[in-house]
Amino acid sequence: MRKELTEKLLKDYKELYIDHTSPLTESLMSFGFEVGDGWFNIIDSLSRCITFYVKSKIEHEILMRKIVRFERSFGGLRKGWYCWDWWKQIPPKYKEYIRLRKSLDMDAMQVRAIQVKEKFGGLRFYVDGADNEVYGMITMAEAMSYVTCEQCGNPGSLHHRGGWLKTVCSKCAVKLEYIKGSDPYDK
Repeated sequence: MRKELTEKLLKDYKELYIDHTSPLTESLMSFGFEVGDGWFNIIDSLSRCITFYVKSKIEHEILMRKIVRFERSFGGLRKGWYCWDWWKQIPPKYKEYIRLRKSLDMDAMQVRAIQVKEKFGGLRFYVDGADNEVYGMITMAEAMSYVTCEQCGNPGSLHHRGGWLKTVCSKCAVKLEYIKGSDPYDK
């Protein structure tokens, strides 16, 4: 990816790509974005979605902790405990109450990109600290890469040259001397 596009991603999503200066033993982001310019919009959209999700998740946890402090101060946790089977309500409420009383580790909630590259003609976006929602976003972006030209961003499909696969449009395939199809050994 061109230097100016890389710098834009690093500037706009500092928390996600914070490890781009880390040594190779910790993160492979020091290699940069090992993809063509055509996938910039996919990576930008994915980065925006992950950043927004993590930010809203942190804000939700902060709000929940404020509510717990308020209830602790004004006895709100006792509300509803005067019913006949009040002892059944204690364990789930108490576990959540104890979890929310612990200090919030925002650094542990942050998702960090480890590597962004092309492999077998598709985008690979490896992260640390993700949950199922983030992995769903990544799966969607990786699927979009198989129908988007890696070079120019136009609609594309899998092409091959020898044993190498690349998702490109027909125009870029001619320039790069790739043949349409995903199996180089298919006759």
